[in-house]
Amino acid sequence: MARRKRLVFVPRLMDEANMNPQSKNAQAILGRWGGDRAVCRTLCYNEPDPLVAANPFVRVHRLLRRHLWYVDAILQFQRRADLVFYADAHWTHRAGLAVRKLTGRKVPLIGTAEGFAGDAAREEKLSEWAGHRVYCQYVPPEGLAALDRFSRDADHIIAISPFIARMQERLYGEKVSYLPLGIDSPIFHDKPTEKNRRLTVIGCGRLYANKRPDVFIELASRYTDVDFAWYGWGELLEPLRARAEDLKLNNLSYPGPVKNTELADAFRKAHLFILPSRSEGVPKVTQEAAACGLPQVIFGFYEAYSVVDGQNGYVVWDDEGFYERVDQLLANPGLREDMGRIGAEMAKAWSWDILAPQWQSTILRFLPD
Repeated sequence: MARRKRLVFVPRLMDEANMNPQSKNAQAILGRWGGDRAVCRTLCYNEPDPLVAANPFVRVHRLLRRHLWYVDAILQFQRRADLVFYADAHWTHRAGLAVRKLTGRKVPLIGTAEGFAGDAAREEKLSEWAGHRVYCQYVPPEGLAALDRFSRDADHIIAISPFIARMQERLYGEKVSYLPLGIDSPIFHDKPTEKNRRLTVIGCGRLYANKRPDVFIELASRYTDVDFAWYGWGELLEPLRARAEDLKLNNLSYPGPVKNTELADAFRKAHLFILPSRSEGVPKVTQEAAACGLPQVIFGFYEAYSVVDGQNGYVVWDDEGFYERVDQLLANPGLREDMGRIGAEMAKAWSWDILAPQWQSTILRFLPD
């Protein structure tokens, strides 16, 4: 008798329009999932990502509408599954897993670690272990407690950088491995294109205080002959646009969210990518910018592997160093070109076509016999 294929439940929304970074990562993995040992079951609310929908080894369940989707999401945890991957501390995930446990149907749980959530005490602990300042994205006490419980309950945690893996081991024990995230290499590449006539500096990310997007206002004021653009959405989008208009900064724009194809085209036409935030995991945009041949300036507090200091950009530890390195790269076209070329070469190893099978292989290691 043929042995039935195992089933991996991935409780992430596969909606094509869903811009949540973790959901996009899950879509990239499931879109390339091979069915030699296991098939996947996952969720959507609206139209799913085409690559996921077309994969014969992935079953997509469309959730009930309106507030009923919460109930449906919890119920989906109760269906047959041999392993759960990419759940997190969201209350629907915790509820679904708790019911399975209470009914004696607990299965292996694999989580991910993609940054640092915490409070002041957690920041101090991480900074002591790291040997340098570490910044967390602050969450309320109940949120941090839920995250800690989830991470302790997980059978394995995949961290997206060696640094995050080291910190996770200190927090939760030796059940952590490291795998990098991938990029969509057919979109993010360094094929020749005509650069903008004026020097252009790009930032990208959600527009909220932790990202420090207001740094672009300072830079645009300093360098009036350089164009600055920050791509992304968030609660600060309209206030920042209004402030730039009040200051008559005609060289600063906040275009808002755009499709990946548009963002990649903007990267290829620009001259420099910068990220002023101090609390990150491994920002996907740093990988994508590198793939498009952009030199970068980022902070070192999160030890991202995507920028190697002095090779494809600069890693800084204070605002003074940040502004100095931006000034240096704006003034030196040869250095920008050399660093951009190195970054594009580095990024060839980050294609999801290469990395998604590695994620699948790691996940399948934890399937029960």
